[in-house]
Amino acid sequence: MTTDRDKLRNYYAQFDEWGRKDSAVGRFEFERGLELITSHVEDGGHLLDLGGGAGRYTIALAESGYEVTLADLSPRLLRQARQFIAEAGVDERIASIDEVDATDLNRYDDGSFDAVVAFGPFYHLTLQQERARAAAEINRVLRPGGIVLAAFIPWQSGVSALIHRAAHAPEQVDATTFERAYRRGVFHNADEAGFQEGYYARPEQMQRLFEDAGFDTTGLISLRGLADVHASLLGDLKGDLRQAVFDAVEDCAGDRDIVASCGHAVYVGRYNTLGLKDQ
Repeated sequence: MTTDRDKLRNYYAQFDEWGRKDSAVGRFEFERGLELITSHVEDGGHLLDLGGGAGRYTIALAESGYEVTLADLSPRLLRQARQFIAEAGVDERIASIDEVDATDLNRYDDGSFDAVVAFGPFYHLTLQQERARAAAEINRVLRPGGIVLAAFIPWQSGVSALIHRAAHAPEQVDATTFERAYRRGVFHNADEAGFQEGYYARPEQMQRLFEDAGFDTTGLISLRGLADVHASLLGDLKGDLRQAVFDAVEDCAGDRDIVASCGHAVYVGRYNTLGLKDQ
């Protein structure tokens, strides 16, 4: 079953994607994500913010001196992005704002970008062929040696969250829906409300997906890390204790057990200049 784009558009026509990052957890994850991007991409590069929604990362990256192209499937989020970008006064660093499906980047030439930040598409692409196509397209539009940072929902986090969803919104998760997510990592919401069209990947699946598309793996990183479900409490910590906790979150963010179980994670890879998976 292919990913239902209309369900995704309808979901993001109602969901407050910009405001999500204003919560305590959202702010922490946003700051971690921004730090991850800037630590891997050279200053002044041209980035494709693929699935960038209302433009929170686009604006922050433009303010940091990057040239950014924003692409997303949702017309509503792109309208918001245009408004927020104008209000932020970073228009001159925005190359374009485009309505784009991650599996079809034909509007962009080969080797157009120094990096692709895909913090969104791989939450939703439910078919293996779609994910493979998106990874191949990302490879194509990158310059040799370019960087991809692709966020995903780890299988353990996604499937366990469905238990909570099933208890509080049983119309969204029936037995068949849960079984499919458990066995295949694919979530097709049985209702029109709530998160739609989900894919929950094991870390090794994301690594294999991108290596098969011609990337060398740099790392797999958990954004919430050790903090995960307690990230909302980090603001209550003060002084040396706060720093010690943040240091611990950073230190073990690449631990495979942490990546597999703690909220959103990011695959980081570099375009293999041979265009092939290493043998």
